[in-house]
Amino acid sequence: MTNAYKSPIQPGAKALNPRATALLPDLQTEFLVKLARLRFVCSQHGINIGKPLIHRSAATQKMLYCQGRTRPGSIVTNADAWQSPHQYDLAADCQLSWMPKPPNHGELDLHTTFGICVSTVKLTWGGNFRSIHDPCHVELPGWPKGAKTY
Repeated sequence: MTNAYKSPIQPGAKALNPRATALLPDLQTEFLVKLARLRFVCSQHGINIGKPLIHRSAATQKMLYCQGRTRPGSIVTNADAWQSPHQYDLAADCQLSWMPKPPNHGELDLHTTFGICVSTVKLTWGGNFRSIHDPCHVELPGWPKGAKTY
């Protein structure tokens, strides 16, 4: 598969095993295709997705991991640097809003409706995480199998 997407990261052998390094461009393309499909499905349900944050540097991830542990604030992630799919461009944090005239979803709120949309495009929704509830987060299912760190 030819990958038109050029990743902003250059992970070294220290970060990824050789098999995962070879698979990474295809996994990134698969994720971006599913993310584009998610935008379409969400638009059909009255949800607007602003520019998603896909890539997060290892330094930023480390800073977020330290929050609530060695830095002030509440814990916002369980993933240290190079343990998050954001470092491999396999996850996105989405800015969500209702479109001006959203369809009537009854009692469903924005995040619940988004979670339903996420499941239809076969991505993992952060709203289903057991430890840290992250309803604006999506990631490629099973990503550690393809991008496992040492």
